[in-house]
Amino acid sequence: MDKLQFQRVPADHRSRPHDSIYDLVDISAGGIRFQSEDDFEEDEDVVCHFELPGPLCFVLPAKIRRSADSQTAAKHKQTVAVEFQGLDENNRSQ
Repeated sequence: MDKLQFQRVPADHRSRPHDSIYDLVDISAGGIRFQSEDDFEEDEDVVCHFELPGPLCFVLPAKIRRSADSQTAAKHKQTVAVEFQGLDENNRSQ
């Protein structure tokens, strides 16, 4: 995933739903980064399900591009970078 291809928008954790499975770090038209206690393998296929403010809900096929250890004060977490797959430019621009 080309880091400079799409602008990243940092997550606003003040509006984080209580039923979130992972902690969103940032999002762009090309993918997302999140923190997880689960382990992911590079090139692993996943499905991302997330909601943005407003009525939009996305369920997108994606591929793990990076997974790196990070230590927080409370828990051991992985920072995971995911690239959306098969998203055409019309949908990507939404």
